[in-house]
Amino acid sequence: MSTLASFRLDDRVSVVTGGARGLGYDIADVLAEAGSDLVITSRHQEAVDEAADKFREAHGVQVLPLALDHCDFDQVAAVAQQAFDWQERIDVLVNNAGGGVGGTPDLFERPPEAITAMIETNLIGPMYCCREFGRAMVEAGRGSIINIASIAGMCGRDR
Repeated sequence: MSTLASFRLDDRVSVVTGGARGLGYDIADVLAEAGSDLVITSRHQEAVDEAADKFREAHGVQVLPLALDHCDFDQVAAVAQQAFDWQERIDVLVNNAGGGVGGTPDLFERPPEAITAMIETNLIGPMYCCREFGRAMVEAGRGSIINIASIAGMCGRDR
């Protein structure tokens, strides 16, 4: 048996937030290559629709593309329910959406609203997703949650 064969995800459903571009796209692509059906999210419906078409064509998997602002709890709850209703399971959640929110990297110069936006984007949003998508995993007695973070969270970053 090949190494890749031991990591097959056939008959599994993986959710990737921020799955329309960048690292999230690459993660979703690998999961689809391993046979997982996908739920991919982005704030922009057109972006997830385009990515979904590429995953379907390249890997023959089913893909549910959904617009989501993961900082909006009501949206997260609604999208999690849509995702579960679609395949009646959630096996993997990859919390990839996040990133910088603009402004100065200097904490002492950063306005309070930019600090709040950074915390909502990189902590609260992923926690909402863990809470809502994780419910299906707890009820099934199985599942995996992968939270992506940046080294910038530990050492800062010049822009």
